[in-house]
Amino acid sequence: METDRAVEAAMSRLFQDVEEAQVGERLQSILDSIENLVLPVKPRAAFALIVNLIERDRDAMECCGDHHYAVAAALNRAMGLVAKAGRSLPEEEVRTTLERLIAEDTYLTREALAEVAIERFKDLKGCADHPE
Repeated sequence: METDRAVEAAMSRLFQDVEEAQVGERLQSILDSIENLVLPVKPRAAFALIVNLIERDRDAMECCGDHHYAVAAALNRAMGLVAKAGRSLPEEEVRTTLERLIAEDTYLTREALAEVAIERFKDLKGCADHPE
């Protein structure tokens, strides 16, 4: 998909030659664009973009130096937006994606995602309150 390649290229550039303090700011800027320009007209595309951003949490955390708070704030915002975008998508698609994102949380940055998932899917696999 052309869009997926463009997003991947943009996400790769996001973390190249960036001042550590700017990583969180750039993530917030990307989220602003997705929320204001994409989500209102193409929720599925917004969902995919936000999922891609969440999947790059490792890169963001490794590039932000001591500015973890700003990156964590942006990632927490992304969790809320992925829930908002997922409202108009098929439940099973959203459930599968959230389960995968939670299971792949190697940097422990997706706790808010688990909370979002539990709120929508009371029996979601991988959530601390609902063991498999």
